[in-house]
Amino acid sequence: ETVKSLSWEQLKALGLEKKDKRIIDENLGFKISFLVGRDKFILIKLDYLRCLLFADHLDLFISLCHQTRERLDQFVYDLKIAISSGQKEGKPFILTVLEEIFHHVHNSFIIHINTIRPEVKKMNNNSINNNTVDKSRVFKVQKDHLQLHYKIKDIYELLHEFSSEKDENRIDELIIEKNIKGQLFDLIDNYASYYEELVEELDQMDELINYMIKLVNIGVSETRNSLARIATFLSIVSI
Repeated sequence: ETVKSLSWEQLKALGLEKKDKRIIDENLGFKISFLVGRDKFILIKLDYLRCLLFADHLDLFISLCHQTRERLDQFVYDLKIAISSGQKEGKPFILTVLEEIFHHVHNSFIIHINTIRPEVKKMNNNSINNNTVDKSRVFKVQKDHLQLHYKIKDIYELLHEFSSEKDENRIDELIIEKNIKGQLFDLIDNYASYYEELVEELDQMDELINYMIKLVNIGVSETRNSLARIATFLSIVSI
């Protein structure tokens, strides 16, 4: 079986150390994403996925993949199809699995961005045409945007760093042959550029959101000034 779902206790028997658990368990670790070469496997933590990639199989941490089971099942289903196709084409297993993981996470981020983008545009149009902004709405969008922006930028920086330090990465030559290593880093380079494009789009959204936050703050200031004038008038009237 090329895709397995194992518990942490079972995975400890594979040689994982305490520092590895700190990486993959979000309750113990601090960084969102990791892609680390070990002697026998590549330790992967991207978005909600936690797994170990070996030369001929993938061990998936079901209990640590904090996401809806439907989404996880879809990933496993798509991965098995990709593995089957890759085997027919003679594509190295590691490259097939990594590409499917990168594609799955990248696609999920695009879906999320597509829900935020129209909200930002709509609020921006309202602010231009009516000079008004829905305060609660803009703060909700800002929160969603910040969380997404942080996750995507973290993965972009991870892939960029992993690729730039390719000569220092500890990946066993028996697991990844030299000719495959070149393809591996080409794949990582490609997805680093894809994530960079997402970061640039979110940077632009950030500027629009910050502009709308300023409008909200201006509105609050004007309201406070109006209340202050009313309070002053009332105090004068009462004398």
